[in-house]
Amino acid sequence: MIIVNLKTLNDNFQALQRVANTVKKGKIAYRLGRLFADAKKEIDLMGEHVKTIAQEHGATIDGMGGYEFLAPKQDAPENEFKVFKQKLDAFNKDAKDFMQSHDIELWGKPEFFKYSEFESFDLTAADLAALSGWLIPEESEDEEPKPKAASASA
Repeated sequence: MIIVNLKTLNDNFQALQRVANTVKKGKIAYRLGRLFADAKKEIDLMGEHVKTIAQEHGATIDGMGGYEFLAPKQDAPENEFKVFKQKLDAFNKDAKDFMQSHDIELWGKPEFFKYSEFESFDLTAADLAALSGWLIPEESEDEEPKPKAASASA
């Protein structure tokens, strides 16, 4: 299993999605597809939990399942704006704390996602950087493929 922090997954989910949509052949495509499906489920569950946190801080839930914090009217007393900002700050802190404090397991093994597996695909440096470390294991820059031993012929 690949263990990743929810905050890391959330911050890099779009990059994972772009890479999963770009890689279309080989075992790496299958592996990315399985991992992405797990990641999507975790992101959806996280979204539901963050929505609950938002409700605890006074957000209203709309018909589509989203949430919003209703700001005071422009002519409201200054104190209402301070209370509103405090609610938003508390929500943001609690949501961030939740994401940072939860590690999740995703399908796969780090050795499934070596950088060399991605070299033949047209991926952006930013997307590769976003996946580096938590999905694509760090590799030493001086590591080069070892040459295959030549067979001895008599």
